[in-house]
Amino acid sequence: RREAGPPLRSVGWLDGRRALQAPLPAASGRHPHGRALGRARLDALLLGHARALGAEVRQPARVRDVSGEPGDYHCELLEQAPEGPRRSIRRATVVIDARGSGIAQDGPRSGHDLLAFKSRWRDARLAPGHLPLLSFRGGYGGVVLAEGGWTTLAACVQRARLQDCRALAPGLTAGAALEA
Repeated sequence: RREAGPPLRSVGWLDGRRALQAPLPAASGRHPHGRALGRARLDALLLGHARALGAEVRQPARVRDVSGEPGDYHCELLEQAPEGPRRSIRRATVVIDARGSGIAQDGPRSGHDLLAFKSRWRDARLAPGHLPLLSFRGGYGGVVLAEGGWTTLAACVQRARLQDCRALAPGLTAGAALEA
């Protein structure tokens, strides 16, 4: 809680012509509003907590396959050992897929036409606790004040839409063409 951004209490919607704002409903409990925390920091906190609770941590390793059923999973691992890559099978009662929404096991996901990106910067003038959402033809995104005073913009755009934007603005970077 010390490191996360401020509690998110309102949401906004922007589409280039209009801006709407509404309060975010509070959840019940001690922490009624969500807060933004960067993925790297969240991953480190989750890993540390799992380790403290006795979870077996195997790094560096990749899960190649998971089979079985809840309570009895078989996980095929590819681990980096001094003598080279080594495959092993580990049993687990719980498996958590924490790769993130944009990361595939073996490179970019085939069949998806969305390109995701994220940028972050300091000293932005975003009202604390406000979450503006962006809406544009072929994509969407959002801006949030996260940990350490960093403001993050995350968005997805259809590849074809980005190509159209770049064709209309030759010579510009992808981000500048999309903004234009």
